[in-house]
Amino acid sequence: MITTLHENTLVGVAANLTQEGEWTRTLSIKKWKTATIPDLNKIPAIFMVGG
Repeated sequence: MITTLHENTLVGVAANLTQEGEWTRTLSIKKWKTATIPDLNKIPAIFMVGG
């Protein structure tokens, strides 16, 4: 998504909802490129894309 979407597009990620270690973040593509992201391997997650 980072290479395809416009840099001002907002992308939200919600992972491990209702569990210990729940994590949510919404940033523009431009900010996602430099953001520190926890290891979400094999953790249920929802991705949201908006204008």
